[in-house]
Amino acid sequence: MKFSTGAFAAATALPLLSGCVSVMPPGSGPAVIESLTVHNAKSRGGTSRTYRIARSVEADLGRRQYVDRFRFEGVTLPAALRGQTFIRTAFGDRGTAPGTSDFLSFRVPQSSIVYVGHDTRIRPKPDWLRTNFMDTGTQARIGSATLELYSNVYPSRATVTLGSNIPTGGNDRNSMYSVIVVPTVVGSKPPTAPSSARITCSTAAVVGLQWKPSADSTRIAGYRILRDSTVVGTTANTYFSDTSVSESTSYTYAISAFDSAGNTADSNPLQTLTAPASSDGDAPYCPSNVIVSMTWDWANGWTQANGSDLWSATWGSDGNVYAFFGDGGGFGGDNDRGRTSFGISMITGVPPPTSATVRNLYGGYNTEHPALLRGKASSIIAAGPDFYAIAGIYRRADLQSEYPHQPSGSPNHLEIAYSIGNAYSWQDSGWSFCGARSGRHAPTGTFCPQGFVNYGAGNAGAMDRYIYLYGMDAASYWGDGPSTPPSQTYLARVPNNKMATQSAYEYFTGMDSGGAPIWSSRTEQMQPVFSDRNADQAGCGRVCPMGAPIEEAVYVPALKRYIAVAQGNYAAQSSFYESPNPWGPWAVISYNNINATSGAGGWANLGIAAGESLGVHFVNAWTSPTGQTLWATYSSTGTAPAGALFPPGGTAMDSFNLLRVDLDLAAVD
Repeated sequence: MKFSTGAFAAATALPLLSGCVSVMPPGSGPAVIESLTVHNAKSRGGTSRTYRIARSVEADLGRRQYVDRFRFEGVTLPAALRGQTFIRTAFGDRGTAPGTSDFLSFRVPQSSIVYVGHDTRIRPKPDWLRTNFMDTGTQARIGSATLELYSNVYPSRATVTLGSNIPTGGNDRNSMYSVIVVPTVVGSKPPTAPSSARITCSTAAVVGLQWKPSADSTRIAGYRILRDSTVVGTTANTYFSDTSVSESTSYTYAISAFDSAGNTADSNPLQTLTAPASSDGDAPYCPSNVIVSMTWDWANGWTQANGSDLWSATWGSDGNVYAFFGDGGGFGGDNDRGRTSFGISMITGVPPPTSATVRNLYGGYNTEHPALLRGKASSIIAAGPDFYAIAGIYRRADLQSEYPHQPSGSPNHLEIAYSIGNAYSWQDSGWSFCGARSGRHAPTGTFCPQGFVNYGAGNAGAMDRYIYLYGMDAASYWGDGPSTPPSQTYLARVPNNKMATQSAYEYFTGMDSGGAPIWSSRTEQMQPVFSDRNADQAGCGRVCPMGAPIEEAVYVPALKRYIAVAQGNYAAQSSFYESPNPWGPWAVISYNNINATSGAGGWANLGIAAGESLGVHFVNAWTSPTGQTLWATYSSTGTAPAGALFPPGGTAMDSFNLLRVDLDLAAVD
């Protein structure tokens, strides 16, 4: 495990190594922990072991790091925490009283930073840790366990209360947390109160808060969000979304700024009444204050290529558009003429396409290159002259066992397919992100990718050297029953020259206290970047899943915004969001959902009759220079109902459908 001293100083809530915070020398002065109490009685499933206070971690290295373990376990810590006071907990208490918030408590005689080292394998994190502590972006090790370090600041004579190691329903196949206390020197003035605090939205699903930053003689360590006098979140940002609210409920909020000495200053109270829940679902985030609405040109839509579906698109380095199609003949073909499992078309010029500007490049009717791969791709991206796809590719083992006939659709696994130097030399990477065992829908793997973040031609203009992918967890992706809210989206990244290398992928695991994303190569540590808490409703023949994860996104440089498509089970459940970063914070541009009782409505008024979605994809090559006009392709498995806005009622949705959309921007003050 390597630690970057500079990164740690920048990432922690308190920059210990920068000299902005005065810290007591290790082992000097009075005791920094008093009145240690642990609720680990055997009646609660605990060990009843007495926890010990080590005045210096280094001084205790020759002893057991847990009070109930009888072997030496090495400790690796960031430099700023070496020599500080350490609570030796009991390993056997790792599963005691799940979901409780009062497992361990102690008093700090002087202002202190309290660090909790929490096993990275525990997901989700317990509520007490998630709401009261901030992720520092660094890790420690005890023995073979990797601990994620979280921090919070407490004033003199404060009581610190920590909850159980795991949340309700968590498992104990992990290590117990560790606690390190670092005293700070009191001397700074209290911060100013957060000003101009306001509620930006108040719905059945979310309450949004925003404020102006506080000032302090040293540095603001963070802000605590209090709802009805209870902390519901801790952040370094000047905004917060409370997604744990209930419909038609009154709440009182306050924002409390705190500094390195534990001094606090509260904003004026903010009162709100959340809206009633909608039968058509509720947007999971607040409305955008940048893009206020979308206007689709339903009257001038374009449809073609009946029988071919999906139509994800990317902007090639040569300036042309490359689009994937599956189980059809592509442009000019149909279900019989040129039928191809895995095909690529090229579109030149401006939209809408014409017979003179489209051609099938890999597979399809009158193709230039026969398709050799079989399967389907949900998203494609160009990286320089090379092309990559998120795909399910039929392999020899699939064709010999589960699919001995001529296959359509895709197998039960997801991987990267690639074509180097052109868009017609496709190969299978040979490994898979995730899958489902035949006949049992038992998922394998952890992260199931759905779509890329696309930038400019050949991915020019990307924010860094990585390619980003959105996806779901394997259990949700392959599940064959009703979904369990929230519907969550995860984010992965990979160097743009290592797309076909499985070990090169990293996964978003949260934000550090400085507001920077944290990445890990371990999928079990991944945290969602987007959550839709809409619960399933009765309807749709049995159950209507109402949540929708992000499918993919494009970056619009003129607006400095990522425009993302969130896609539910049905094409009508297509919603659109914006963010300044691929990981959020997200705001709603247009939220669309079906009426679960009638099965009608939703995006384009397609209802459930239009069938399951096969994707909505923005074509970034056709985005206007101002960023205010975009074009999107889409397809689905059904037929457009009477009253559909586009395509006309009765049109098979298993086709290339193209629409223009204009973004309506907020007025600039």
